[in-house]
Amino acid sequence: MLRLPRAAHYSICDLLCARELARLSGTASQWSRKDDPRHAAFFACLADRVARARGVAAFIDYDRPWGTMYLVPEKTISSMLNYLEAVERLGNTKIVEQTTHMRCGAGFDPLTVDGHEDIDGRVVARARLEEKPPGSGHAILVAGQHVTRIEPHEPYDAVSYGTVVHETKLPGGETTYYVAWPDITGVRQEMMGENGCRVVTKRPSWEPRPAWSPAQQKEIEKHARRVARQDEVADLLFEVSLLRYFDVFTRPENEIDVVAMPALTRKEWADLGVPLGDEVRIKQAHRYRYPEMWACEAR
Repeated sequence: MLRLPRAAHYSICDLLCARELARLSGTASQWSRKDDPRHAAFFACLADRVARARGVAAFIDYDRPWGTMYLVPEKTISSMLNYLEAVERLGNTKIVEQTTHMRCGAGFDPLTVDGHEDIDGRVVARARLEEKPPGSGHAILVAGQHVTRIEPHEPYDAVSYGTVVHETKLPGGETTYYVAWPDITGVRQEMMGENGCRVVTKRPSWEPRPAWSPAQQKEIEKHARRVARQDEVADLLFEVSLLRYFDVFTRPENEIDVVAMPALTRKEWADLGVPLGDEVRIKQAHRYRYPEMWACEAR
């Protein structure tokens, strides 16, 4: 096997990013013979870079309702290249950090705390049960580097990290984020400053990073946009106490969002089962929330 100096080894690793993927894939096909020493060196560089990427996070495949799917690199050059391309591509997305107060602590067992890192002005560490091996555990918020142990039943703040897959501007200028979390099914709407959420510039280095293929990411973003449209309809109907019509508007055969509402005729409102009085209330609320959508009618 050809052995490279460490500096050369890492310089090759650092070339493995999304913009170089096609060229590297072509190069890898030239090194397909396992008895070629270049194949072994290239494979070693890929494996090292995958290890440095610190694992994968879960994603949800919405065409497969029976569970969570994963993009996990196998021990082949092609699968490792695909994985590294996904990590590189998703590394530029916004990250949301959520803090949850664990009032009852970890129960009867103490937690060992290590891996302290500063994340945008707050110290985050990794907590694990004492019998668990180093490198395992979940993220928590701590007062500083001096915290190395959480006693039984001692309250603490757990931290989780999600990836923003869609953003919506609300009336008034606020932004709501649709976040894919590694431990839940689907995406969830989050407002920054609420539920312990804030946008951060990075994850802890030991926290798993998302790794979705382009097709998987497209499905997640499509689902997030659908949820965002439904949330806009729900907010509008809730404002006029007519949330009972939510299922009518959002069922698959209708898919009526706030953009389509101004174009509905009286007959179409009636076909949806909305009487004239409720139609007027919904339109008034819609006109107040989205005046730009009624500009043509005003002219």
